[in-house]
Amino acid sequence: MKRQELFANRIYLILFILSLIGALLYAGPFNDETKTTSIKNPSSDLINSLYARNISTLSCPCSVAAIRYSKFLSIIPKRHSICSSDYVKSSYWINLLKNESTISKQLGTHYSVLSSLCEQTHRIIKNAENSFDTRELVSAETMTHSTFIIQTEDLVSTFISQLSSDYRRTLTFIIRSFGVNHLLNVFTNNWKLNFTDENEKHRIATYPRRFSSSNCSCATSFDCNEQIKENIVRGCFPFDGFRLSKFQNISLGQLNDQLFVEKWKNKSNYSAYFQECRPLKCEYTLPDRNNPINMLATIVGLYGGKIKI
Repeated sequence: MKRQELFANRIYLILFILSLIGALLYAGPFNDETKTTSIKNPSSDLINSLYARNISTLSCPCSVAAIRYSKFLSIIPKRHSICSSDYVKSSYWINLLKNESTISKQLGTHYSVLSSLCEQTHRIIKNAENSFDTRELVSAETMTHSTFIIQTEDLVSTFISQLSSDYRRTLTFIIRSFGVNHLLNVFTNNWKLNFTDENEKHRIATYPRRFSSSNCSCATSFDCNEQIKENIVRGCFPFDGFRLSKFQNISLGQLNDQLFVEKWKNKSNYSAYFQECRPLKCEYTLPDRNNPINMLATIVGLYGGKIKI
């Protein structure tokens, strides 16, 4: 009898331990219950720390979904020094044009083109900036600081590339329209006039100009040029000579393509963005596993016969 009682106690103890282990697993790692946490008026530091935990269910919606760029972002172009030099002053190139010298007139034309393009690109940039400021960033969820930096850099990069591309395309269309239609410019750099006599009924004949230094014809090329002075050339059209000239070893055509901007800077303000976004609540749901209170309640309920596994 004692041996049977001892054996029964051992069986009971083993079954109890197994049941206890099963209950702990049921209430612990394999528990499918979840817990939702809600945080009101979270700070930016708290939101950044929550996102750093990679919680997939985290949601911190902005109270304002659409925010104007001007509230948190500004773009500042650093203009090339040539557009603030004496060369672009009207008094400088007008005096050259008044001079009877052919070279002076050609130089005056060159700097007149420079002055016009500096003024025009400045106006284009200002208009583009004003339009950019009115656009809105649509952000349903509050962005972290790192995401905000990436987003603003992408916005600025897209703005710069699109602005430069649109400017080059428009200017090229206008300039090439003159070239392909063989329109005669006032300086007769591209086409020459030949006034015939009465035997040919006083007809005005035109023929393409050839540059003696290269035998290049304006009828077949946009890159014909000859030197006026160091780093300055003239071409078939005033703009062609301008773009093929250089300033301090830099192509003026390249400077013009870049809208005479040496560097673009952007000032982004995450605090200003967060203030406009104004998240009122953060909420996330996590599995409620290994909760000691739930585990204890499960064990007590199992022991009392209230829980069936």
